[in-house]
Amino acid sequence: MRIGDAWSVSDLGDSDGISLRQVSGATIEGCIVERTARAGIRLDGCDNGVVRSNIVRTFGGYRGDDGLSFGAGIQLSSNRNLVCSGNVISEGLGVGILSLLTAPEGSPIRLA
Repeated sequence: MRIGDAWSVSDLGDSDGISLRQVSGATIEGCIVERTARAGIRLDGCDNGVVRSNIVRTFGGYRGDDGLSFGAGIQLSSNRNLVCSGNVISEGLGVGILSLLTAPEGSPIRLA
């Protein structure tokens, strides 16, 4: 699966911009993601993926049950063999890249 070539996402209300779950071999490249309430780009449980050369801006602002606002430019959760490089992240509320390494052993994530 490939998402890219100036694919643009904006103003999605209470959601992530681009969100993939349990996909193998996905590439998200050259996208512009802006004005999302949660993560600009989110991958959960994906194998052998690439997140490269994207622009993520004006993200976050999701209000939790405790009243606090949060978000992430790029959120990577329980992925295996993933490369994340050359992304530009700006104007957000929360963290730039959130990497939750809960995948089984032998599952590197390379941030370049």
